[in-house]
Amino acid sequence: EEGTTNLILSERLRFEGWNALLGAEVTVTQGYGIPGVTPDGATRIQTVGGESLIKYYTNVGSDPGNSASLSVWVYNIGQKTVRVGGNAIPGNTDVAPGEIRRCTLSTSSLVSGQRHIQFRALKANDSLDFIAYQPQIEAKPYPTSFVNGTRAAGKLEYLQSIWNHATGTFAAWVKTP
Repeated sequence: EEGTTNLILSERLRFEGWNALLGAEVTVTQGYGIPGVTPDGATRIQTVGGESLIKYYTNVGSDPGNSASLSVWVYNIGQKTVRVGGNAIPGNTDVAPGEIRRCTLSTSSLVSGQRHIQFRALKANDSLDFIAYQPQIEAKPYPTSFVNGTRAAGKLEYLQSIWNHATGTFAAWVKTP
């Protein structure tokens, strides 16, 4: 897999030290699972109150004109839809009650503004209750698999001995530096 850097600091990957907005009360509890994703490495996030649709978020700064993407797993165990947004990374992904989803958003060229992962309600007075896992913001036009920190570019090699040189066709798209 290609190299990348998760721009979210390691100490914030468990959703601690994020920002609550405009009076939202947020409880963060470690050690939860998401069926089919992780047995116990996820974080339960509960929000109550607040005057904004945005309840809880983190940001990694801005980089206008360049690409960006975000990804995060969300398991909605509450009664209200959880909306995941990215501020300068356009779009939203809604996670309905009972749903498990890897939320992803991306853009090839950022407008001005901060790159966020935001957990939002559909109405300002909605309380949210969900489990989140593996938050990632990258300087790429598409999300890649999760990494804590930086992943060096991988190398995919096929030995000549596995090919039948007498018959067959091999076709591939190749990206060179």
